[in-house]
Amino acid sequence: CTSMLNVAELKGLLPKELRDTKVICYFHENQLTYPAGKHYKFDSSLCIIQINSAHAADELWFNSAYHRDDFIKAANHFLKNSPDGDPDLLEDIRHKIHHPGIDDTGELLDKPKGTLTISWAARWEDEKNPQLFFQALRQVKQRGHKFKVNVLGEALDLIPDYFTEAEKEFADEIVHWGYQESKEAYFQVLKESDIFISTANHEFFGISAVEALSCGCLPVVPNKLAYPEVLKGFEDCFYKADSSRHLIEKIIEMIEQKKNKTWPHSPESCQQAASKYRWSILVPQMDKQLRVED
Repeated sequence: CTSMLNVAELKGLLPKELRDTKVICYFHENQLTYPAGKHYKFDSSLCIIQINSAHAADELWFNSAYHRDDFIKAANHFLKNSPDGDPDLLEDIRHKIHHPGIDDTGELLDKPKGTLTISWAARWEDEKNPQLFFQALRQVKQRGHKFKVNVLGEALDLIPDYFTEAEKEFADEIVHWGYQESKEAYFQVLKESDIFISTANHEFFGISAVEALSCGCLPVVPNKLAYPEVLKGFEDCFYKADSSRHLIEKIIEMIEQKKNKTWPHSPESCQQAASKYRWSILVPQMDKQLRVED
């Protein structure tokens, strides 16, 4: 089951003959450290449910070691500061790391020659910090450097003003803008891009970055969250977390590398590195772990 299910309640409601059935709870996200925003308000009752679920489940699976550590630290802090809370409640939980998978993105395409093509893809929300991305592009453009840009994703509510302003400001650089109607179309845009930039403040795994890697894009991501764990071997493409200056420098460096044909990783090596995250590889591993041994 997922971490959104109340495992303790489930076990209490099951018929007696099923109550000893082993339960594995998969934490794709958690309510203790999920950032508050327009679409989510902090709710301590949800935190209690997830802590109880972690305690009641026979084993927990996390989508990254970063997420596991983040959850356990926050849960212990929550319990320590709760009436009659027991911060040692989760000390002996059994856990494993099982990264989520991606679909096969298909064959690579030849990258457009000349100008560097940049893609950014995420929900159009503050937690993905699109303001930092637009700020960096603005500085790169003002310094006289040429680039093309794809801004992908969708707004769950009203489109923030800074997206509308950026669409006008970078009209000459934009190739694709907004939500792509199919996964194939989305992958096509990524395959035509040179680099994929993330400016996220919150990411427990980073599926969009892994999909971009599988499409042959270099991941220009902050050296924080789950990225150092998930994108091992591409640290030379990372920028210093929360540093707009270093992101600007990294984009300019990539522009020069494409111009001088000194690309640090080929599209083929990117796709090969991402292949370990394909569902066709991960599903048999998960199935094997789910089988109850005699």
